[in-house]
Amino acid sequence: MQAALRAAVSDGADWITGICRRFSDATGWLLEFVPCATGEAPSDPDREGEAEDYGALWSAEIDDGERVLGRMRIVAPDEFDPEWSFTSIGALAEVLARMVRRCATMQHALETRAREVSTLVDIGRSLSRDDDPRQALGQLLRAACQLTRFRAAAFFLLDPLVQRLQLRGVHPGPFDSPASTDRPLRQHPPDLRALTGGRMTLDRREDDRSADWLPPGMALGVCLPVQSDGGPIGTLWVYDRRRREPEDRELHVLDSIAAQIAAVLERSVLLRESAVQHRLKQDLLVASEFQSRDVVPELPAEWNVELAGLCTSRWEIGGDLCEIIPLAGDRLLIAVGDASGDSIPAALVMSAVRGALRSLADDEDGRVESPAAIAARLNRALCRITPAHQFMSLVCGVLDVRERSFAYTNAGHPTPLHARGGAIVPLESHGMLLGILPDAAYAASRSALSPGDLLVFYSDGVTEAMSRRQQMFRSEGIAGVLRSRRGDSARAVHDAICAELSEHMLGSDDADDRTLLVVRMT
Repeated sequence: MQAALRAAVSDGADWITGICRRFSDATGWLLEFVPCATGEAPSDPDREGEAEDYGALWSAEIDDGERVLGRMRIVAPDEFDPEWSFTSIGALAEVLARMVRRCATMQHALETRAREVSTLVDIGRSLSRDDDPRQALGQLLRAACQLTRFRAAAFFLLDPLVQRLQLRGVHPGPFDSPASTDRPLRQHPPDLRALTGGRMTLDRREDDRSADWLPPGMALGVCLPVQSDGGPIGTLWVYDRRRREPEDRELHVLDSIAAQIAAVLERSVLLRESAVQHRLKQDLLVASEFQSRDVVPELPAEWNVELAGLCTSRWEIGGDLCEIIPLAGDRLLIAVGDASGDSIPAALVMSAVRGALRSLADDEDGRVESPAAIAARLNRALCRITPAHQFMSLVCGVLDVRERSFAYTNAGHPTPLHARGGAIVPLESHGMLLGILPDAAYAASRSALSPGDLLVFYSDGVTEAMSRRQQMFRSEGIAGVLRSRRGDSARAVHDAICAELSEHMLGSDDADDRTLLVVRMT
């Protein structure tokens, strides 16, 4: 430390020595500067001009406001000329000493500010490379003490509910933390004043409740708000054992550190949210693999049934259901449904119904309950596992290839269309949506089928698709294709409906889950 002081004083003494030399050359009086590297505090300025050094006619202590740099003195020449006025020369030297002292103080202040700025820049660079918010917070709290005359620092984090502040970091490590490390805002801690009104100072002698907020042995505390553009984040506290007025320089440094703490924590939150979003996206991609868009299974050629269908989601996963399950006895279970909501909530409801439906259809004896009984059981199960605002519409039926019939029940789903020749008949609805009332009853209907007949199932994402003129596609849009495509294959009819739908939606930004299934008896 002594070596560092000597080096600092030596650097600052060169220009003072030069001024003394020019003074001596101009006046003929020998003005000297004697450096001092003790690091002692400045003495009383009223004593300047006292000749404390033997052999000196006049001397003055030179300091930079923090430490003594040395002494300026006028030494009597070997041949003293009484005609020279010592009084005038002494007064001139005192003025010069005051100017030198002020210049030294300004130079020290500039050097100090430059070191502070350099330190803060270095900390900012290191924090940008460090993703650990705890380590970054520790560096900033340490800097708050190193760059000011405060002895300790602490950071209190505001909880997400904006109800309390909790201690999250201190410096130095093993120091007595504040008595209240968990501060509910309803207790009106000093932090609340700082968050609402800006920086505030707490003095142990002037505030009766200061013992609740200041660490033991600390007489002074300064609290600064830590906030980002999104709102308050917490508070930065610095403490000192002395009762004093914080310097403007210290407050500027602390404001900068509070801003860096806010930036570190905001970046940490953004990184965490980004990681969560990435993980959620990966999970959704995995989940979407279980929602096959190709809903048509391979059927035996002798069944004389054509299928064409597609089930798409607006997001990675959705709530539309389209299940085609071959059964024993040349039968086919067909279920088309739509869960309320979008994305994950709707997919959860749909997955529950899909699993239950598969379980009911998986009978070793090949026996499957009637569509009405299936709907009733699905409804009771959905009421038990989902809240009231989550429900599902569903058309569930069994296509009997041998008997050429379709037995079905409709639980609040858009009515399928049965096309025969030029006639198009909607299949009626039988009951309310699944998942609303556990004791809801469902009926069933049966339609006879002939070669060439078409059954078209769809979700409301098709019929409610909007054009840029805000007109819906409706079931009439499907019916128009069916009339113009009589005799075409199931695939041709399906593709024609999709083409007509795309043309209808041209220029609009409408998007929804969509399901379309075409069944044709050959």
